[in-house]
Amino acid sequence: MELYNGGSNAVDLTGWYLANQYTNLGQWAFPAGTVLGPGEYRVVWCDGQEGQSAGTNLHTNFRLSGGAGSVALVMPVDGGLKVLDYLNYTNLAPDQSYGDYPNGQMFYRQKFMYPTPGWANNTDLALPVVRINEWMADNTLVLTPDQRYEDWFELYNPTTNFINLQGLYLSDNPSNKLQFRIPAGYTIPPRGYLLVWADNRPELNSTNEVDLHVNFALARRGESIGLYGPDGSVIDEVTFGDMTGNVVLGRYPDGSSLITTLSRPTPRGANVASITPGNTPPQLAPLPNRSLLVGQTLQLDLVATDVDQPPQNLAFSFLPPTPVSVTLTNGNRLRWTPTLAEVGTHQIVVRVTDDGTPPMSATNTLQVTVGALPQLPPGGLSLANGRLSLTFATVPGVTYRLQYKQQLTDAVWLDVAPPTNAAGATITLQDNLTAPQRFYRLTAE
Repeated sequence: MELYNGGSNAVDLTGWYLANQYTNLGQWAFPAGTVLGPGEYRVVWCDGQEGQSAGTNLHTNFRLSGGAGSVALVMPVDGGLKVLDYLNYTNLAPDQSYGDYPNGQMFYRQKFMYPTPGWANNTDLALPVVRINEWMADNTLVLTPDQRYEDWFELYNPTTNFINLQGLYLSDNPSNKLQFRIPAGYTIPPRGYLLVWADNRPELNSTNEVDLHVNFALARRGESIGLYGPDGSVIDEVTFGDMTGNVVLGRYPDGSSLITTLSRPTPRGANVASITPGNTPPQLAPLPNRSLLVGQTLQLDLVATDVDQPPQNLAFSFLPPTPVSVTLTNGNRLRWTPTLAEVGTHQIVVRVTDDGTPPMSATNTLQVTVGALPQLPPGGLSLANGRLSLTFATVPGVTYRLQYKQQLTDAVWLDVAPPTNAAGATITLQDNLTAPQRFYRLTAE
C-alpha cells in the first residue's frame, strides 16, 4: 500500500498503526521515528515479513487479501486509537490497484489499471500507442543541450490524443524490462515526439529539461530498445545490428512498420527517407507469445517477406538472449524442447537478413513461458461434504485434463471435468466422491 502526505509539513508517524481489520486497530505499528515528508509517497509492503523493515523500507506483519479486503491508517487520539483513513476494495483483478483520484483526497476512489507505487496515481485505461521511431547508437552529429554527443532515440505518438508516459518503462535489455521508470511530467502531444538521451545520466531529468535521460546507453554493434507498461507488457520493441559511423535508423513514414536507414537524423521531427535508392530490409511476420511445458516441443515456421527485386535470399538466425538450446531446421523452422532447468519466461530474438547490397535485416521477439510438468501437490487436496477439491499450479495458455479410475487396473481413465484451459497461475477442480476410493492423474495438452 502507499501513503501520501498532501500537506506542506512533515508528519511523524510514531505511535500510528496500519491494520487490515477493524477489530484490531493496533495490528502493526510504524517504527518509532518514521516521518512522512511533505508531498512524499511512501510504499509499505504488506507481506507479513515485518522483520525485513529497515529505514524507510517498511514491511507489515499482515498481508492484504487479493480481490477484496480492507486497510486502515490509525492514529492515537485521547489515549485511544481512531481510524484516520481507510480503503475497502472489492472485485480487483490481478495487477489492478485501488485508491484516490485526485491524489490524497478521501472521497473519490477507483480502480487503476496501472499500479504506481511511489508515484501519483494514473487513470489511463489501456496501454498507450507509442512507437520507438528513430535512433542512433554511434552519434557525432546531434548534440545534447550541454554540447555532448550521446546515444539517443525518439518516441512518437501516432494518435490524436496527449499521451502521459509516467510509470512506463524503457530498457535496452528484454530480460530487464523495468530498467528505467519514466518519471512524472513527460507527455507526448498528438502526432508529437519525445527525444530520449541514452546517456546514463537520469539525474539530468527535471521540469526544466524537455528531453528525457535514461540510465543506459546503446551498443553501437547492435542490441534492442523497448518501451513497456508498468507490468512489463510490450508497448513497442526494436532490435538493430551494427550502427557504427553515424548510421540512423527509424520508421518511415513515422510510426509505420517499415524500419529503414534514414538519410539524416531528425530528432524531435519527422523522419526523412534515404535519398539514395537501395536495398530495403525484409519484414518478419508477427511472433505471438507461446506457452509450453518441460519436455514439450515448440515448432514454429518463421515467415518473412522482402519487396526488393529481383527476389533476394533470406536467412534466419537468433540473437541473445535466445536460449542456446533453440535450433533452426530446414532454414526457417524454429524448434525448441526446453528442459527442467529452463522453467521460466524466455525471450527468443529472431533475425532475418537478406543478401542485398548492403545486407539488411529485421528482428522480432517471441516470448515463451516454460512451465513445470503437471502435478497434484499433497497440500492442494481438500475434502468437504463428500466433495473433493484439487488445486494445482498451471501455466496460462496450457490445457489441463484431470482424470480418475476406481481401480488402477481399470482399462481407461475417465474425465472428472472437460479439459480446462488455464487463464492464471492455478486451477481448482472439484469431484463428487461416490466410491470409497479413486485414483487421479493430471495431464497437460
